[in-house]
Amino acid sequence: VLALMIVAIHVLWLLAGAAFARFLRRPLASRIINLIFAATLVLTTALAAWP
Repeated sequence: VLALMIVAIHVLWLLAGAAFARFLRRPLASRIINLIFAATLVLTTALAAWP
């Protein structure tokens, strides 16, 4: 069961990456998406570290 879940999750990530690839070809869109992901990473790290 675990192996099937791992495969399914990886396939979903692959499809999501393929969908994002067309947006990431444009420099401005790529920069905006990168900033959004960076802000999300910082926010989730701060929330996880918050006592």
